[in-house]
Amino acid sequence: MKKFTPQENIQRTMESLDRLQRIQTPPGLYEKVMAKVNKPTVKVIPLHRRWQVAAAAVLLVINTFSLSFYVKQNSNTGQDNYYEALAEDYSVSLTTETMGY
Repeated sequence: MKKFTPQENIQRTMESLDRLQRIQTPPGLYEKVMAKVNKPTVKVIPLHRRWQVAAAAVLLVINTFSLSFYVKQNSNTGQDNYYEALAEDYSVSLTTETMGY
C-alpha cells in the first residue's frame, strides 16, 4: 500500500469530489418532508396513564396523613415514657403540671 503525502491526499479527495453527481429524487419529496417536519404534533396522554398518576397521588396523600398520624401517636407515648423513666431514676413523682401538659 502506497503512502501518500498530505498534499496528494488533498488532491485525491478533491478529484473524488469532482466525480460526484447529484442524485435524482422523486418530484415533491422535499415538500412532503418539510410538511411532516413542520406539522404540529399533539402529545396525548393515554387515559390509563392519567388514572395511574391520579391513583399514585391519592396513595401518596393517604400515606402522608397516615405517617404523620403514626408519628404523632408514637412521639407522645415515647415522650411520656422518657419522662417517666427520668422521673423514676431521680425518684420524682410526675403530674400533668410537671410534664408540661
